[in-house]
Amino acid sequence: MRSIAVLVVAMSAATTQGVFAQTSVPPIQAPPASQSNVSSVVTNCMMTCNASAASCQTGCLVPNSLPSVSTGLPAPSSNPTANAACLSSCTSIQITCQTNCSRQ
Repeated sequence: MRSIAVLVVAMSAATTQGVFAQTSVPPIQAPPASQSNVSSVVTNCMMTCNASAASCQTGCLVPNSLPSVSTGLPAPSSNPTANAACLSSCTSIQITCQTNCSRQ
């Protein structure tokens, strides 16, 4: 019990002396903007590659047409599956496109 009282007294003394006070952090300034448009051109090219790849991969989706057990009709809320060969082709095209962007 005595140790708790000593701890409380020590913490209150430290608090009144500002030991636990937070110091202010100086603001961090952003680096200066690049004077070159190369970075912007490469970034735009890469984003175009990514958008094209996303469209390509969306075209790879094949609706799941497994028949429902009870009705024999395709399940209306089933998730589509992706054709692996198609996805692989889209990825290869994306990597080739991005490689060409990086050479600009």
